Amino acid sequence: MRHPQRQRGIVLVVALIMMAVIALSSSVALKGALSQDIVSANQRARSVAAQAAEAALRYCEASVMAATVTPEQLAIQRAPALGADQTPLWAQAETWAGGNQYVNKLPGTFNFDGSTAAPRNPPECLIQEITLTPMPSVDPTSPTPEAYIITARGFSPDFDKSANGTPTAGAVVWLQSSVQILR
Repeated sequence: MRHPQRQRGIVLVVALIMMAVIALSSSVALKGALSQDIVSANQRARSVAAQAAEAALRYCEASVMAATVTPEQLAIQRAPALGADQTPLWAQAETWAGGNQYVNKLPGTFNFDGSTAAPRNPPECLIQEITLTPMPSVDPTSPTPEAYIITARGFSPDFDKSANGTPTAGAVVWLQSSVQILR
């Protein structure tokens, strides 16, 4: 009669090692997929905010350039002309904190993304006149042009801010242009 040989358990050790490797690689793959989701969501939020800012910038540029003003554009407030030693309004945090009469929110009827729902944080812009010096050496009869700096902000749907206006979630995109008008 044979005596059973003593088992050494090598199969159990190999199986446990393989299971640990599989668990580790699964967790790495899961973490990578989650990171990709977060990156994709952030890119989408930034893209929506950029579209909103672009819409606000174009809307306010059109209100400055319009020869005839529509009733909606009458609501667009222009800030007083910027003095030589003044800080522009767009560069002052308190301008954007809320309640400033010169910060123009796009009307609810203006849907930049084609949706029917009004955004929680509508895009906004600020129009401030700047003074340009005429160049009589180039053309002595040239009129002094009107010039404006237009600053626009667009927000992602998940944008949120603290009481002092600091963003806490979502994306905000700032765009700026300057417009010169010879009339």
